[in-house]
Amino acid sequence: MVPEPLDPKTLEQKLKKVKEEVSKIVSLRELTSGEYIKIVCDLLAKENLIDDSNKISEFTIHVLSNLATKLGLKRFQGFSSDYMYCKGVKLSEETKEDIKKYADVKKSIEAYLKINVKDKIYESEFYKLIEDYLAANFPEISEFRRKELAALYAISLEKKFRVEPDPKKIGAYDAKTLEEVLDRL
Repeated sequence: MVPEPLDPKTLEQKLKKVKEEVSKIVSLRELTSGEYIKIVCDLLAKENLIDDSNKISEFTIHVLSNLATKLGLKRFQGFSSDYMYCKGVKLSEETKEDIKKYADVKKSIEAYLKINVKDKIYESEFYKLIEDYLAANFPEISEFRRKELAALYAISLEKKFRVEPDPKKIGAYDAKTLEEVLDRL
């Protein structure tokens, strides 16, 4: 059950407590985005602003986003996770290595694509090449993380290649081909 709405003053007081607690934590170390979400959700539940810290609602997303902005959190993409931190916080060596690995893998994927993409390529094929590369070279990563990384790398690399939108389908047929066939009838 969703908690009853509070008056604005009470809501502000409770959210200030959440912000202060999160601020204390992020002033000490970087967090993975998963840790950030879990901490904020747990604090919202502790303040009875949400009923279940394991459910992500529109309210929770709004608070997460707003707090990140208000706290000036920066975000970096690593290979294993993405990281959020406050300006002035020194990143751990492990996080630095993970961020470097993300960049190194991006370079290796780009080199692989330069060999395997000679002409234009559809978005779905481009994504599939990247996902297959990750699966072959990094079998230890989860399927979810592989798909997430494939999407991130595809977005960041597509401008370097002739990536085109997938053709529109009507049923099982390419829309353009179907229209051409129907025009000839």
